[in-house]
Amino acid sequence: MDFSNKPVWVIVGVPVLAIAAYSFGILGETDQQTFNRLQVGMSAAEVRDIVFPPQTGKYSHMPRMTVGSNDNIRINNCFELTMRDGILIEKQWIDAKGR
Repeated sequence: MDFSNKPVWVIVGVPVLAIAAYSFGILGETDQQTFNRLQVGMSAAEVRDIVFPPQTGKYSHMPRMTVGSNDNIRINNCFELTMRDGILIEKQWIDAKGR
């Protein structure tokens, strides 16, 4: 087998690198990882920074979503957060697909 064939390396290498980047979280955070970062007792500002991180680049001028002091927030139909008086009092994983 001739390993100097560059098109073969592109066809094989790009998917392998993409899978590796996804598994290490380089391409973004999964819903499960976001859920695991949240801790009961966090303030609304801390929850907002994790669930709705600041935008960078082209869309940095757009406003972020807010987290109110008495909200029930459902994210991607995967988990639900209950805020009372600006504090996260409950988090519940509800996804049946295992995202």
